Amino acid sequence: MGSKNCIKHKEAPAVTMCHQCHNPLCKSCVMVTPAGSFCGSECSVIFKEMKAKLGDKGKKKGGGMGMVLVFVVLLVIAGMFVVYFAAKDKPDDHLLKKIDLIGRFLGSPNQ
Repeated sequence: MGSKNCIKHKEAPAVTMCHQCHNPLCKSCVMVTPAGSFCGSECSVIFKEMKAKLGDKGKKKGGGMGMVLVFVVLLVIAGMFVVYFAAKDKPDDHLLKKIDLIGRFLGSPNQ
């Protein structure tokens, strides 16, 4: 804490800070709750309300569709590489040549 003194008792050294307003507090002023240390009930209530509001915004909605999308994209890319290597191994397969997008992009001699 350093040499800071309590916001209410200027002669008393601060032992902690309010979790909400960050004012220095002495032993007799600190209000300890499960959510943290506060200078009073007003800061405690404000902190709980803010945490509840922020907690609702931080929750995932939509069942993790972003992760599903990433998985599908990676699966498609992996499939493209499988086709690319299969087309390299079988240069006479015209169907593989048609769907080999990586080979076309790289200018593969198989094209």
